[in-house]
Amino acid sequence: MSIDVPLVSVIITTRNRHDDLNKCVESIFNSDFSSFELIVVDDASDTPVKLTLGKNSVKPIIVRNDKRSLLSYSRNIGSSVSRGKYLFFVDDDNVISTDCISNLVKVMDSSTSISVTSPVAYFLKQPDLIWTSIISKGKFPSSYVINSYNSPKPISTDSFHNAFMIRADYFNSIGRFDEVLFPVHFSETDFAVRTRKKGLKLINVPQAKVWHNISKGNLNVDSTRAFYTLRNRILLLKKHSTRAELFLYLIGILPLQSIFYVIHHSNYSTDNKLKTIFKLFMGIIDGLSRPVSRQ
Repeated sequence: MSIDVPLVSVIITTRNRHDDLNKCVESIFNSDFSSFELIVVDDASDTPVKLTLGKNSVKPIIVRNDKRSLLSYSRNIGSSVSRGKYLFFVDDDNVISTDCISNLVKVMDSSTSISVTSPVAYFLKQPDLIWTSIISKGKFPSSYVINSYNSPKPISTDSFHNAFMIRADYFNSIGRFDEVLFPVHFSETDFAVRTRKKGLKLINVPQAKVWHNISKGNLNVDSTRAFYTLRNRILLLKKHSTRAELFLYLIGILPLQSIFYVIHHSNYSTDNKLKTIFKLFMGIIDGLSRPVSRQ
């Protein structure tokens, strides 16, 4: 008796990281799961992407944004040209294990109540050290805790990192990624909250592994991302939390975080420091003033 193998749409978003991208693509082609299509979304890289494909038979679909549009838009564009039952989103600075996709599919196939599966992410330069496994909601409003606990079996998680698999039909019915409120930062968390409100599950799968090309303690930030640092925390609370939680955050936590990130962004900005700090506060103003429909 034949077993139907689902088609997986692998969607890689990229910008100006050609070497990382090709390493990511190579790991996809080395996967033991062969029923996939590959979609690469180039977020207006300075030089259009060129892939090293070797003898692989899968011809990738390459979509190039006309201007820098950030992560949520790029992921949504990738999904719009996909055909798979499952969507495997992976950022370009990840390398996946040979059995990563197959293990995610196995858990996804086990129950239609599961909307998202995610692998355990390790540091690429310290391959035995876990960067992120499950992500749990913290005790304070708008706080989420990144855990490095490695469960022996699939385990529930409140959110997910930058490599994850979603059922295509659920992705569309839940509403895809919010390009307006969360173009980058907390886009996964917003989608995870909306998923849980539908009564669906998010599962972290320890048998599936990725290696993320990030150094432990990497703290760099540019002015574009600085704009969303605190803005998106405010908007996440406006959209999903109670008025009491929002009030507590605004009077008790936001002032302290503002001081912290002024110091942080001053020390680790990759742009002009004053521009980065200015963008941080412009983001706060936008978050406070922007109307949001509570869900």
